[in-house]
Parts: sequence; C-alpha cells; structure tokens
Amino acid sequence: MLTLKLTLFLVTSVVLVAAVERKYPHRECYCTLDINPVCGSDGQTYINPCRLICARRETPELNLGAACTGKCPCDDIDNRGMTLG
Repeated sequence: MLTLKLTLFLVTSVVLVAAVERKYPHRECYCTLDINPVCGSDGQTYINPCRLICARRETPELNLGAACTGKCPCDDIDNRGMTLG
C-alpha cells in the first residue's frame, strides 16, 4: 500500500511539474529540496522528480525518463516503468 501511495504521489508531482514545464518552457528550472529520490534512465539518482525534469529540459538530447522510484540502481521490480508527464 505504501508503494502504491508513493508511486501515486510521484506520478502526480511529475505531471504537475511537466504541466508547468510546457506552459513556461524557457524559464529557469527551480525545484524544492524535498527528498524523494528517483532513478533516471541515465543511471543517475535525482533528489526528486522535479530535478529529473530539469535535467531532461537541460539535456534534451539524452531523452531522460524515470527508470524507477528510489535511488539507482533499480532493484525493486515493482518500481520500474514510471513515466514523466
């Protein structure tokens, strides 16, 4: 149940940040320092989904996405396959 709640919170956060990203594509990227780690598809752990989205915006050629919730590497199969809004 906790995993489901965490996943829903993470997906909701990512969707909201992605909506702001689409509305203001040329703005500086500002994120809170909330610790909610997410493993990027580049194998790097980001402090929260917002930082991953900022990294995706800053390096579009990498086509970054979320590999799983939590720190890299993705060990828990239940947390794989996340999407970033």
